[in-house]
Amino acid sequence: MPLLVQGLGMATFFVSVVSLTLWGVPPERVPAASGMTNFLRITAGSFATSISITFWDRREALHQTRLADSSAPRCSSR
Repeated sequence: MPLLVQGLGMATFFVSVVSLTLWGVPPERVPAASGMTNFLRITAGSFATSISITFWDRREALHQTRLADSSAPRCSSR
């Protein structure tokens, strides 16, 4: 049931986004506008994915270093 609800939500979301994107475009330009929209959506998704993975990886390294520093035995200099 949750997948059905999610599928319906996604379908209505994307239909409305495409309708808003192509609103006001002359009928003879709809195929070109649709292709450009899909290209930009896929390209933006690729950039967003690579940027978020880079941030995730760098934060993981930072937290791993902090965890290692806090769990290392402390040497006393007596």
